[in-house]
Amino acid sequence: MGSHQLKSPEERQWRMLLVYALYRLISIVFFLCFYFYSPIYQLESALYQNVLYIYFIFGLLFFYLCYDKKLSFDKQVLLSGTIDILAISTLLNIIGNLQAGYGILLNVTIAALSILVPGRLAIYFAALASCLLLCGNFFQYLANNQKDLGSFFYSGIYGAGFFATSLTAWYLANWVRISENLAKDRSYELAGMQKINEYIVERLHSGVIYLDMNKQIKLINSAARTFFNLNYNISLQSLEQVSHLLEDKFDNFLARNKQTDSSAQTILEDPYLRVHFFSTATTSNPAVLIILEDMTYISQQAQQLKLASLGRFSASIAHELRNPLGAIAHAVQLFGDDGSLNKEDERLKQLVINNCDRMNGVIKNVLQLSRRQKSQPQVIELHAFLRQFKEEFCNHNKCDLKLKLGKSKQLSVVFDKSQLEQILVILCDNAMQHGKDAQGNVSMVIAVKSSIALKTVISLTDSGPGIPIEHINDIFEPFFTTLRTGTGMGLFIAKDLCEINQARLNLVNSTKGSNFAITLNISDELLI
Repeated sequence: MGSHQLKSPEERQWRMLLVYALYRLISIVFFLCFYFYSPIYQLESALYQNVLYIYFIFGLLFFYLCYDKKLSFDKQVLLSGTIDILAISTLLNIIGNLQAGYGILLNVTIAALSILVPGRLAIYFAALASCLLLCGNFFQYLANNQKDLGSFFYSGIYGAGFFATSLTAWYLANWVRISENLAKDRSYELAGMQKINEYIVERLHSGVIYLDMNKQIKLINSAARTFFNLNYNISLQSLEQVSHLLEDKFDNFLARNKQTDSSAQTILEDPYLRVHFFSTATTSNPAVLIILEDMTYISQQAQQLKLASLGRFSASIAHELRNPLGAIAHAVQLFGDDGSLNKEDERLKQLVINNCDRMNGVIKNVLQLSRRQKSQPQVIELHAFLRQFKEEFCNHNKCDLKLKLGKSKQLSVVFDKSQLEQILVILCDNAMQHGKDAQGNVSMVIAVKSSIALKTVISLTDSGPGIPIEHINDIFEPFFTTLRTGTGMGLFIAKDLCEINQARLNLVNSTKGSNFAITLNISDELLI
């Protein structure tokens, strides 16, 4: 904080004025030494001594005012500068002998005052000093009946020098102020650009790690922390804290690449990432930029493209099948209206109708996927939404559904409200079908918590036997089901709805039952 204050323009002004106050006291000491050790003057010694003592008292007063800042800066410069020129001009007139060059002391004072104040006051100090020297010479000329006018010549020379000094010093000081303001504006622009760059790096989906050759981390963004499940509150110093496998790959890169502008890429298996190394080494500051690409996300994008093509193809087939299927179901229902069918024929008739209904349900799901409207995200107050969902779902279904909402009173997420409700209905229906315990009862728990990656996670856990290991990789595939009457589209639709709302649906390891987790974005931005 202190260094910042000294760099502010106001603090620098006061600091310069304090230096000038010290210079004033040093010049007074010079005149005292001149008084005690110089034999040039004898007649006016008492006057010289009195003026010097009064000037010394004013010097101490101005030093105190400058240190305490009780008087404004401009007033202090004007008052102290006027006293300085009056005192020094009087002392120089008492000494006389301007030919010896003592008038240079006024030049130094005027130069210092011109740096401290704007141009008009600088001219004022130069004019005041010139007038005082001329007046002093005029009174000495009259009092001593001098016939030599040479002292007026030297006074004029000094006066011209005073004006030249004040204008030059003011011009240089003004140029410094302009340069300083320009540098300040540039620093603000650079600070703004730095914030923009930090924001962009932080919002990238790719992980970014910037480190030196000693593996000391200079920068790591949120995506990189998320990939390696690193807490945001932990300060990471070295690459070893991030991943030992990544550290080995980095050592490999350094061993094989000696060029300053070299690059390389490799693959990490756990987590599944593509790693790019870019050497940004210079002579004085060797460093490496690491870019991490989520291969799972890339695989998901490829899968989405395939599923989109499959969806369009399936939708066209489903549309063609719907009309014949409806005709078959209608025709079968007409059989036996007169009561002529026996029990076996009635059973076969009902079997055909049931399978027609099942196929019609599959066709409806496929068409729903192909004709789905765009999501309409909105800010949802999660706790109130889940309480309402529990009440409505339990009114239509007999189940044991509990909520664990955590300590946070208000938690908002951005999601399409109807689609989030549809996802929860699918997961709860799935739990009621597959999550029964040994007694045939179903107990479900919906829990909400915030993860280390600053995300909100909604988890749904049931009390059933869980999902067999051999089925874990297939549960989100379309048309995969373990029930004879199932369509195999529920979890696929739920996952697809999550992805179009920029969320993720995953199966989480659980000691009992199955645990599905929906990872949502926290509503930390305005929705417009």
